[in-house]
Amino acid sequence: MALTDSLISFWELGEASGARADSHGTNHLTDNNTVTQVAGKVGNAAQFTRANSEFLSLADNASISVGNIDFTFALWTYLDSEPVADVATMLSQWEGLGNQRSHIIDYLTSADRFRFVISSTGSDAVVATANNLGAVSTATWYFIIGWHDATANTISIQGNNGTADATAHAGGVFDASSTFLIGAKETVL
Repeated sequence: MALTDSLISFWELGEASGARADSHGTNHLTDNNTVTQVAGKVGNAAQFTRANSEFLSLADNASISVGNIDFTFALWTYLDSEPVADVATMLSQWEGLGNQRSHIIDYLTSADRFRFVISSTGSDAVVATANNLGAVSTATWYFIIGWHDATANTISIQGNNGTADATAHAGGVFDASSTFLIGAKETVL
């Protein structure tokens, strides 16, 4: 099995500004409010300034839609400082106003943990919290993986290749029509 088998999209996010290219597919991301660039874990990385409401977006399409299927999201993340609001969103397809919630990976300040959250109905929420990773430090790189196992009926989150945290969930994942976002979720835009 090759590393790219079943891979849908891969964003290096190394561009200085503008659209971010999908290095594997055609799901190029739109720059909103001038996402900038900093030195990353491997090459350069996108830098999201919350005060400027910076994020990257992609309209929902069949290739990025999920449902009661196996899927995985993996990302490197770095918090410059604790979020002013209680939540810092890494990626999402989560629009609560129209009950178009699907999935989100975020950091919850009050719990000091990364989370992988899914919805099976578009309005509910099931959470897997990265308790095994523990407290999150600022100015530190983290490799976070969130996934849904449709056969085992679980959602899981893992940090820095450590022990994963799993939550039982038999309801599948809602195939939302909301926009796929990196650095934000639709309910706060």
